[in-house]
Amino acid sequence: MADVKVNWYPGKKKEVLEASDKIMYAIARQTLDRTFPHIPMSRRKGVVHMRQTSMAAGVRGSNGDYYIGSYTNYAKYVWIMPNTTNWTEPGTFGKWYQEIYTKQKKSIVGIAIKENELK
Repeated sequence: MADVKVNWYPGKKKEVLEASDKIMYAIARQTLDRTFPHIPMSRRKGVVHMRQTSMAAGVRGSNGDYYIGSYTNYAKYVWIMPNTTNWTEPGTFGKWYQEIYTKQKKSIVGIAIKENELK
């Protein structure tokens, strides 16, 4: 995830650090939520496995260091598949979190900051 700058106000260090953690979590969560329809799927007994496990895995981490991912052992191999891959599900692609964050970064960060503004 790209760096996010948070202004520091003298005497307010604790509040700014807490806001930064909340903002980073919100950025990771929004990235996951917006990426959901673009995560490739593998159907196993009627279950959309990789997409489903990515949402189940959710956002993990703490103290401003968050990551999102899938519980499947093959997600990393699907992730690195080239753009020329013939994806079977329309709208899906490799490097799904990166692609969505890169394309929607301004909106994702803006909403995360707005939702977690210092009051």
